[in-house]
Amino acid sequence: MALTYTPSRPRLAARTIGALLLAAVLFTGCDSGGNETATFTLDPVTFQFPLFDQGDVQNGAVELASENTESVGPALRNFGFTQDEVVSAQVTGVTLVRRSLGSPSGTSPPLDGGPVETKVFDFINQAEVQLRASGVSAVTIGARSGDFELSGETSLDAQGGDVTPLVQANDIEAVLNLSLDSFDGGPFRVEVDVTFEVTGQL
Repeated sequence: MALTYTPSRPRLAARTIGALLLAAVLFTGCDSGGNETATFTLDPVTFQFPLFDQGDVQNGAVELASENTESVGPALRNFGFTQDEVVSAQVTGVTLVRRSLGSPSGTSPPLDGGPVETKVFDFINQAEVQLRASGVSAVTIGARSGDFELSGETSLDAQGGDVTPLVQANDIEAVLNLSLDSFDGGPFRVEVDVTFEVTGQL
């Protein structure tokens, strides 16, 4: 059942207005229990991984844990929601980004004194991204095998599973597993951008 905005429901009004202004995608309706909910897409969350080179590769593969942990709490508050009010969440986009040896995007100055540039992928034949948090089991959110474009950004196939417990956590960490082909030694820096779609209780 679609929701109708009316001034007599101030809490819903404020949240609906905020969501309409800020959401990339917004749907309103009722969940199975008849409660009013809103579904919206958050801005991508970026996970940065440490530099890796040939010495980190074992049997043609490398596993990296993100250098940063993230929370979607601030993004949710932009829509007038808290993490406790999230009733469902899924990942709708996972993008793998290869950087130059400079600092991760958004930081300064670059580690090697050079510019931060997007570099092409020419050595990966399989990639998988998992998210995990304290007390929450790891969930595979994106994977891809073969046919990686010669580009600095490539989208993985989002797995579409429920990640509600992760969205409710404050210390989300990403784990990146890469299977490498014709690896030329590196070092390389990789980032992963993750897009969440969240349904919150109004």
